Amino acid sequence: MPLDAPDRFLAGAAVVLAVYGVLFGAAELLRRWGIDGERTRSLVHVMAAILALGLPYLFGSPWPVVVLAVAFAASMVVSRRLGLLGSIHDVPRETVGAAMFPLGIAAAYALTAGQVPGYPIAVLALGLADPAAAMAGRRCAHRYAAIWGTRRSLEGSAVACLVSGATAFVVLQIAGDVGWWSLLPMALAVGVAVALAEATSPLGFDNFAIPSVAAIVIDVAGRPWWLAAIAAVLAMVTAVGVARDPSVRLGLASRHGRVP
Repeated sequence: MPLDAPDRFLAGAAVVLAVYGVLFGAAELLRRWGIDGERTRSLVHVMAAILALGLPYLFGSPWPVVVLAVAFAASMVVSRRLGLLGSIHDVPRETVGAAMFPLGIAAAYALTAGQVPGYPIAVLALGLADPAAAMAGRRCAHRYAAIWGTRRSLEGSAVACLVSGATAFVVLQIAGDVGWWSLLPMALAVGVAVALAEATSPLGFDNFAIPSVAAIVIDVAGRPWWLAAIAAVLAMVTAVGVARDPSVRLGLASRHGRVP
């Protein structure tokens, strides 16, 4: 017997709360066992995005996802203020990324209606490309840019482009809705857009910007002029963000240079 809308929402919400509760609980255990906050946060980031791929199977419209996302975002703000969930919040920088993450998932669902290939591409760009870029920036970066007051590495941006582009390529190939002649240009467009969105979003707002931009790029992939317009806007935002810091020539600074 099919569930009506209220029952489906309540059942889906119960599943979401249970699954993410287990994820947060496991991360808290790892934190108590001595794993640093950056690693537990990255683990939660990746797993939360992978689990979010199942949302279209639980809910038939974006509204339940939006409601749950707002609730999760509020819980992130409250838990940070109360000093809870150290596995997510215990990082040495100011960020609203934890609150932006569920809102980014909701935006991806709303923009794509939870459909393949747009939704999984947007969610996996958030779940895989963003932490990969952060890891590259921490471990092997040598050149940095100050964009809107936030330090970004060229190596991190390149990794964000490669990971999100490769993910888009795989999803598009599995979906089978795009010809071979279009796979590479679409994947490249996603990669470039995600890298620019990640680079130009300060204080953790990239968790909202990345899935939103990836979803929009897939939606307009068949319209080259729209893609060019999106790239131009992101490039302009990048240039203006870099130009705000006069201490960084051409947006580049050495590892030991003054970058906010």
